[in-house]
Amino acid sequence: MSIEDFIKSTYESLQDDLSGEIETYIESLAKVNPNLFGVSICDINGKLVAEGDSEYPFSFQSCSKPISYCIARNKLSKDEVHRHVGFEPSGAKFNAHILNKDSLPHNPMINAGAIVISHLIKDREKLSTCIDSVLDIYKRMTGRINSYGSIHVDIGVYLSESEKSDRNKSLAYFMKEAGKAFQRDIDDSELKEILDFYYMNCSITVNAKLASILASTLANGGVCPITKETIFSKEVVRDCCKLMQTCGMYDSSGTFFFEVGLPAKSGVSGCVIMVVPGKMGVCVFSPRTDDFGNSIRGVKFCQALKKSGLIETYSKLEKELPEDMLKYRLLHLISSGDLDKIKEFYAENNKKGTPINLSQGDYDDRTPLHIAVTNKHWNIASFLLDQKVDIKIKDVYGKTPIDCCEDDAPIDIVKRLEF
Repeated sequence: MSIEDFIKSTYESLQDDLSGEIETYIESLAKVNPNLFGVSICDINGKLVAEGDSEYPFSFQSCSKPISYCIARNKLSKDEVHRHVGFEPSGAKFNAHILNKDSLPHNPMINAGAIVISHLIKDREKLSTCIDSVLDIYKRMTGRINSYGSIHVDIGVYLSESEKSDRNKSLAYFMKEAGKAFQRDIDDSELKEILDFYYMNCSITVNAKLASILASTLANGGVCPITKETIFSKEVVRDCCKLMQTCGMYDSSGTFFFEVGLPAKSGVSGCVIMVVPGKMGVCVFSPRTDDFGNSIRGVKFCQALKKSGLIETYSKLEKELPEDMLKYRLLHLISSGDLDKIKEFYAENNKKGTPINLSQGDYDDRTPLHIAVTNKHWNIASFLLDQKVDIKIKDVYGKTPIDCCEDDAPIDIVKRLEF
């Protein structure tokens, strides 16, 4: 059985499973259709297959915690991060008032730990600057592909989180009083901003397709499967996956590890992401959860995937990359200025019989030629012109590639751009 056949058959077999309840303590979650069900798998080559409500938007909730941990580790050393948060399972509920023997949160995958991670990321920066930076990392992890939906903070979810924040507020003050979790003494206004930043991270909206690409970036050692851009180091991702493996599924992390044995993280919105290192990222979205807060269909799908034996024998998905993903990989290569890789990528796809349209634009209708000229990658612009790309295409601002040239543009390129 192929992965594609497995997804289809397992999705169909789980469709009638209506066990569990949706989480209602956050108002926005209580309004979600409990029967929604979407599945997506993205391999480390960027090939994706999905079933059901895989483009339905939902808040990432606690599934954002592994990403936040990686962002903090990008900013600070391993020792510095774990000077403020531990790395052991807590043995208690995800929002429990409990710290380890060093007066630190047990790990970054529970609320207390994620609040501290939010503090480490934000530090003294403006809230708006921080959340913009986080969203940019999410978009880079997904190759900035916009055909599957947008990644943004859902203001309604954020407000719902803020209004039901007594537990997290008390957790934050509990840690402040203990005196070791935060980097320095912080006042009430800064504590409020840290919590707001934490709620915003939980309120980031994705869908199963986008989340499977996020998980695939982790499976690929921190390298985006679409653009091949390195977002996180292998060491950071390895440590993150260890935490997901031991602490990612709330109080049932031990059971999940015993039965599935792979890094995973769940969220109360009904999302489960699972990382298959070196192979693929998985996301299941189904809002009905068990007593631990884990998506019932999500857990069952992951268990079935493990039992199928397909993970061990998997080499690659059979379907070809969709045109959109090819386009975004090309645009990233052009932005990075690597002509050799562009030529290799272009030739490889021509050989496969899946030629790339070098005149196709991005979300702003900026073609590869627009991007090459704007970034002054003149050798790439020359290569594109050699391929007879359309020089008359206008972006959303009404500019053709020649309009993007500055005074120092090479005369030969300018002449070739004239029409």
